[in-house]
Amino acid sequence: MAFKHWTTYATRFNTLVLLSSLAVYIYKDIWPLATYTESPKDLPREGNILWLKLAVLVVASVCVPLFIPRSYVPVDPKVRSGECMKETYSKKL
Repeated sequence: MAFKHWTTYATRFNTLVLLSSLAVYIYKDIWPLATYTESPKDLPREGNILWLKLAVLVVASVCVPLFIPRSYVPVDPKVRSGECMKETYSKKL
């Protein structure tokens, strides 16, 4: 039971760290493309690898967490109900 508890926290922490990294990359490299006066900070150094890094980071931080199944938590653990509905433990998508 404790393993599930730590798994939930580790998953949330990893998602938060990846989303924070994505926010930094968006601020440094995507936001300047929306302005007329600035250019991406990492583009001269990294070139086309920057866009590959951003694509992998988007998949890892946004797409993967949407497909992680939720764990079923019963309302009353003492009362054993019959079959669980799929909506209670299915993926977000």
